[in-house]
Amino acid sequence: DGEGRRLSPRLSVYDLLLRRASARDVIVATASCDLIPASLEDRNLSFIDEALADDPIGKVFRLAETLQPISDDYDYCIIDTPPARSLITYNALVASDGIVAPVCASEFSISGVVDLGDSLAKVRRYSNRDPKILGIVITQYRANTIVARSLDTVIADVAQKLDTRLFDAHIREATAIVESQSVGTDIFDYAPKSAVANDYNRFIDELLEVTTNA
Repeated sequence: DGEGRRLSPRLSVYDLLLRRASARDVIVATASCDLIPASLEDRNLSFIDEALADDPIGKVFRLAETLQPISDDYDYCIIDTPPARSLITYNALVASDGIVAPVCASEFSISGVVDLGDSLAKVRRYSNRDPKILGIVITQYRANTIVARSLDTVIADVAQKLDTRLFDAHIREATAIVESQSVGTDIFDYAPKSAVANDYNRFIDELLEVTTNA
């Protein structure tokens, strides 16, 4: 765990990528973890490609460079990105040691995992980084449906092609998740004894076993 800090919420990862601030300047402490805000009204990550247009080669290494000074302060750093090929995604891939691919029950989501394999191939080809796909986790899962039964088979096949695993834990679709997000908290504080919280705990146990034995 890192040392908790409460610093200006006016700074975000946007400032990191533009080298306007260090990671320690941007960290905001919460009760459960330290966070780096993703985006603010006047520093929107959707404009980052334009902002870094004058650095066509180095721009995908910006996040890795800014996180390196704090790498020894934390056991884990979790980077959450949207499922799209973008500068932010490539920055995250270059900065990461391992990737978890969440997949919900949709053809579009499955296609996104296949695209991830292509993106990783590019990262390995053009940088000295070699991030591994630690596994695929199914989310918004509805058991006992035709889609769910076919999804396991399809995702298991995709995992095999990507030389990774399908985690045994499936994160079920649950109203408690939506409710916890609406009140600005996580499922472990909002409904710690719920079935979906147990799903996440099972997944975390699996992931820790994978990372410990890696």
